[in-house]
Amino acid sequence: MDTDIKKNKEIVIRIIKSWDWPDMLNQTPQGKGVWGGIQFTFDEGDNCDYVLVLNSITRDAGVYCNEKNLWLIHQEPPNEFFRHTYKPCGIYSRVYTTDSHLVGERYIHTQTGLPWHINRSYDFLRKEPMPKKNKLLCWVTSKKNIFEGHKKRLNFLKNISHKSACDITATLNYYERKLHVKTQQEKEELKKALYAEGYSSVAQDKWEALSPYRYSLVVENFAGPDYWSEKLADAYLSYTMPIYYGCTNISNYFPESSYIKIDIEDPKCPDTINRIIHSNLWKRNQKTICKARELILEKYQFFPLFSEYIKKWKEDNNSGQKSSIILKNENSLPHLLEGRIKRLLYR
Repeated sequence: MDTDIKKNKEIVIRIIKSWDWPDMLNQTPQGKGVWGGIQFTFDEGDNCDYVLVLNSITRDAGVYCNEKNLWLIHQEPPNEFFRHTYKPCGIYSRVYTTDSHLVGERYIHTQTGLPWHINRSYDFLRKEPMPKKNKLLCWVTSKKNIFEGHKKRLNFLKNISHKSACDITATLNYYERKLHVKTQQEKEELKKALYAEGYSSVAQDKWEALSPYRYSLVVENFAGPDYWSEKLADAYLSYTMPIYYGCTNISNYFPESSYIKIDIEDPKCPDTINRIIHSNLWKRNQKTICKARELILEKYQFFPLFSEYIKKWKEDNNSGQKSSIILKNENSLPHLLEGRIKRLLYR
């Protein structure tokens, strides 16, 4: 770790994560990873004040840290696929989770600050005014069919496709990254393939996709307390009003007039959506939509969220010495097999 970071900042937080995109530091001013006097870093130097593990350890890592300050953060939904992998080892003193089945003193049930996928920086989003809204309804969605939540969402997609005036949109940057698309010819072929798959619109990224619209459909792949994803954050950050299915206590987080809840299993849902998008709800509730957007940027996104948790924890937990800790790879073959067996048993 850069010793200047440790010397100049009061607290240094090392983040270890199980995924490689997006670049979370873009969610901080100037992309420097500093929030409220706290330095967040992905550097692999071992000396730090806190270690935050996002989802799991994918390879062995050594840290020099107070064991009380080693925290685990669940960012995947507690569905039939992930729930049985959410068996935190005893090394973590605190576990931030949306899994209501996990109970005990170390478990904190909360949304966990999933990074946005809007492909714009914090600085851009802070300054960018509301763009011109000359379109009605967009839904940026994949056609994944892995979880039960994916299957339910796909059924809804089939139900709505010819019944609502909704632009079903794919984003090129998502597929370019997944498929390692490089050349312009490959990009053009990808675009043609997405249209052939039934998408009515193809945009470069989610900001380009969402920002011209007044409303956006947001359908999570899991419905339960506290779990809401970047899908909702991206909708608010692009100044759209979410027509929403997912988090069952979403009113604990955002003004009720900033979103509209739907039941995707209701056969009349497409008619409900048509009535919504031809109403004046978006215009009438612009203030609360902007309030929700502000909450994303300054309270609920990862850096302000965990800066506050750390400051509160530090006030009450000043004791304890640092020690060398080895964090073992949690994606080893035995661990993965155990999770797979449990999913088969409890499916």
